[in-house]
Amino acid sequence: MSKCIYGTPVGGGASPKSYVLEMEDGTQLVGVLVDDVTVMTATDNDVREGLVYASDSGVSTGTKVIPSYNTTEGTQLIPVGSTFMFTPRYPELYDYTKLQAIICPYNISMSNSVSAEKVVINDNVYESFSATSISEIVKDSENKQINFGITNTGDKPYIIRYFTYKEIINMEKSMNYAYNYAEIDPATGMCIQVISTTTNEGGEQGVWVEIPVYDEEYIMKYYINGNWYEDAEGTIPWTSSLI
Repeated sequence: MSKCIYGTPVGGGASPKSYVLEMEDGTQLVGVLVDDVTVMTATDNDVREGLVYASDSGVSTGTKVIPSYNTTEGTQLIPVGSTFMFTPRYPELYDYTKLQAIICPYNISMSNSVSAEKVVINDNVYESFSATSISEIVKDSENKQINFGITNTGDKPYIIRYFTYKEIINMEKSMNYAYNYAEIDPATGMCIQVISTTTNEGGEQGVWVEIPVYDEEYIMKYYINGNWYEDAEGTIPWTSSLI
């Protein structure tokens, strides 16, 4: 564990390196400086672009471009007959740097829907326990969507649980905190996707409402007149158990 000891020069011109050192508990010691080390050696290229810093040569402004990044954790509902895909809240995030995902059949509730039937590795979709790709992920630049290239042809809904990472060289973006949102189907009022993401800036696509916590149980709940319900008629109020 390192400690900082403060000193005051007391030697005058004859002994400029003599100091009275004061410990954290107030104890004073007399010391003589026998060596010194320059520690403020940063240059403009060591400091993030636009940040002001101090060095031995004075005050300057950093010039180094360090990518910011966005991370998004999300859960997407895939109804029967629908394509396996999801729409990022912010259009530019469709062009991710990395994607990980698992696909599970819906089973009574979100907490029970944990049986992974398919996985996404290196932008390919695989059946669990198989080394053969069944489709490739498509970054749909026209619709700003991430398409898995397969369709739910079964008789029950599926869930995509995903994580995306994207490097963004744009210092105007705020990539600092976690923001939680639910995507609402405008035709039914039902929640079809929830995300936790590290930015709340940029133009959004779709209908989204901010939620207090990231809870997958928002999926298949209904957002009506600013409140959450279990039913489409808005007769059974619902609140996340994580609140």
